[in-house]
Amino acid sequence: MRSKLLNSFIYAASATVLTTVISVPAAFALGRYQFKLRRFIRFMLLLTQMMAGIVILPALYRMFHTLGMLDSPFVLIIVYTAVNQALVVTIHYGYFASLPKELDEAAAIDGCNYLQLLTRVIIPISGAGIAVGAIFVFVNCYNEFVIPLFLLSNVNDYPLTLTVYSLLSDTTIRWHIMAATSIIGIIPPVLIFTLFQNYIIKGVTSGAVKG
Repeated sequence: MRSKLLNSFIYAASATVLTTVISVPAAFALGRYQFKLRRFIRFMLLLTQMMAGIVILPALYRMFHTLGMLDSPFVLIIVYTAVNQALVVTIHYGYFASLPKELDEAAAIDGCNYLQLLTRVIIPISGAGIAVGAIFVFVNCYNEFVIPLFLLSNVNDYPLTLTVYSLLSDTTIRWHIMAATSIIGIIPPVLIFTLFQNYIIKGVTSGAVKG
């Protein structure tokens, strides 16, 4: 049970880091600069969020099966990242777009390029917004059941959600073990929400009131 809890944490944490590394620059570009296809990209991000992830899982299964990449924790993390990317970019976009444009102008006067503006100015003052997106990704990945059910078959690589599901059988349901496992499993998300609740509140409410 300890190993399955660790698996869930590793998968969720890895996907969170990877998603954040990709989504922050993408949302920064969408929120701070005007360029061709900007509206189209935003529309596609919203459109992909309307599509249930299970719709693309059969196609992903066939693709990874053809490539011989099934039953791989690395592939699972990549899929987690891809599935959550649109949501996190949208969250970060709203936060970055609400920051004053004067920050960009002041940084340009000081000689900062786009990368320096992002790393030295925007990211240090955007901890709350970035934390909100990261927490959403972590909780989504930690609680995910259908994706690992499709992509993993090695019991040693199972996350906690599949382990709980494996306690069901055609003849018996071990309710006491399922209950104990579920209670243990909710500890990491509860701890994260408790430790970062101030960031969540600040990040969610940023930009809600102007003036």
